[in-house]
Amino acid sequence: MSMLLPEETRRRLSRWCADRVPGAERPHRQVGYTVRGSEVTITERRAPLYPELGTAWTSQPMVRLRLVDVAAGRWAAYRPDAVDGGWRSSGGYAGDPVVLLDQVMRRGVVS
Repeated sequence: MSMLLPEETRRRLSRWCADRVPGAERPHRQVGYTVRGSEVTITERRAPLYPELGTAWTSQPMVRLRLVDVAAGRWAAYRPDAVDGGWRSSGGYAGDPVVLLDQVMRRGVVS
């Protein structure tokens, strides 16, 4: 299942990600998203602790949203599973991916 994420939704996701990081932390920490097929993955990136040893930022997935019902526009939320490295349902569903992210964050499923 492939989708074209509307530009307005992309703008709202970008704003949601930017709002997660206070201005003073932005040189050292970022939150962003990627779209692959019918999934949107929210990722936290951190600057290297010792830049003299390498300039690569580390990335940690926070939550994945999957469009599970195209006709109804229904999204599901998943979180990383530390045990097997896969994704586990967070039990959250919504018709709007940004609303779903807010719900997941309020429930404390994502750090």
